[in-house]
Amino acid sequence: MKEGIYAGFGKAKIRLPKELFPIEKFHGVQDDLHVRVAYIHGNIAYVIVSIELTSLREYEMKVLKKIIQTYLGVEAQYVLLCVTHTFSAPHLRSLEALQKDANLYKKNEMLAHAIEEALQQACEQVKKTVQQVQIGYGTGYCDCNVNRDMPTPFGYWLGKNEAGISDKQVPVLQFTSLDGITLAYLYSYDAQPSIMEHGDEFVSGDLYGASSSYIEQHSQAIALYCLGAAGDQMPKEKACAMVVENGQLIEKKDAEKGRRYLKLYGEQLGKSVLQTKITKDSASMMYDSLITLSCRGQQRIEDIHSMQPVLTYTYIETKQHTTSFVCICFHDIAIVAMKPELCSSTAMQIKQASPFALTFVITMVDGGDKYMPDATSYDNFTYEARNSHYYKGSAEQARDEIIHQLYNMKDRIERREKR
Repeated sequence: MKEGIYAGFGKAKIRLPKELFPIEKFHGVQDDLHVRVAYIHGNIAYVIVSIELTSLREYEMKVLKKIIQTYLGVEAQYVLLCVTHTFSAPHLRSLEALQKDANLYKKNEMLAHAIEEALQQACEQVKKTVQQVQIGYGTGYCDCNVNRDMPTPFGYWLGKNEAGISDKQVPVLQFTSLDGITLAYLYSYDAQPSIMEHGDEFVSGDLYGASSSYIEQHSQAIALYCLGAAGDQMPKEKACAMVVENGQLIEKKDAEKGRRYLKLYGEQLGKSVLQTKITKDSASMMYDSLITLSCRGQQRIEDIHSMQPVLTYTYIETKQHTTSFVCICFHDIAIVAMKPELCSSTAMQIKQASPFALTFVITMVDGGDKYMPDATSYDNFTYEARNSHYYKGSAEQARDEIIHQLYNMKDRIERREKR
C-alpha cells in the first residue's frame, strides 16, 4: 500500500426473527436496527462499529471482536464497539439471569445470533470497499437536545431543563474516495436517543436510527453514529415525559407525538450532517494512545428502579475505580473514546481546550461504565450522580488528563512532520 489513509465501510440489518417476540415490552419492529462498520488504516488500523442497541455485555463483545479479527484481521484492542444507546431495543441479558431462565436463554441466543450475523455481513462489505480515502472534518449544529436534569420541588429528576447546559454541535468526519465520492460519515451528538422510550411496544433505532437512515437516503454514503456525552442529555420532545403539574411530578405519554418528533429530529440531525462545511485533513498517518485512570470510587444505589428525586443525599466513597480512554488522532482530528457516560459540559470543556481543530468525545465504548458526572451534578443530587461508580471530582480528573494527553499527541504529530 502507498502511504496514506485507507478505509472500508459496511452496513447490515439486524434481522430479528418473529420467534423472538414478545421480548421485554416489545411485540414487533417499528423500524429495523442496524450494524455499521468503519475500517480505518494508516500506519495502524482501527475498526469502529456502531450498533443500534442500548448496551452490550462482556461475553458478547468478545464474540463480536473475534468476528472482526477473523474477517478484517484487526486485534481486539484496536476495535471500538459503540452502541447508539437506543432505549427501544431488547437487551442482552446477564449470564446470571440466563442461568435461571431457559426461555430467556433461548431468546437471548436469537438476539445475539442476529447481531453477530449482521456484523459478519457488514464486515464482508468492508473487505470489498477498502480504498485510499481523503478525510474531511467539520462541525454542524442541531437544536433537538436538552439537559435532562430537571429541578423540581422534590429535587432534581429526569425531565426537560431548558436552562441547563447542552452542546448543540455535531462533530462530523467525512470519508471520500480519491475521485471525490463520499463513502461514509462518522458523526456524534449529545443526547440519549429516547424519543420513543416507554412510548410504544415496538423496536426502533430511535433518533440515531432515523438520522443515519436520512443521511444514507440522501447521500448514498454509510452514516455511523457514535454516542456523545449524553449522560445528562435527552431529546427536547419525547413520547413519554416527566413534568411538574399542580405541585406533582407526573408522567405524560403520547406515542403519536413521539413518532412525529422522531421523524422531525431525525431529519434535522441528518440535514445538519449533510450540510456541514467540510475541511480537508492533511493526515497521511494515524496516532493512538491509551490512558488508564484511577479515580475515587463511589457506592451506587442497589436498586435504580426505586430511585426518586431527593433534596439531600450522602455519597459513600469506596475503593478506587479504574477506567481507560483511547485517543485516536490524525493531523487536525482527535477521537476520544471511553466507557463512562460524561455530562455534556465536561465534553465541551475537553473540546474547547483541545489543540485539534475537531475533537470527538464518544462514550459507552466497549460496553459501559455508568455515569461520570460533573461536580455540579453531585451538588444537585441528580440521578446520574447517585447512579455512578465514580466519586465527585472524577470527571474533572478525567477531563484534565485527556486534555494533557491531547496536547502530548499534537506535539508528537508536529515533531514527526518536521523531520
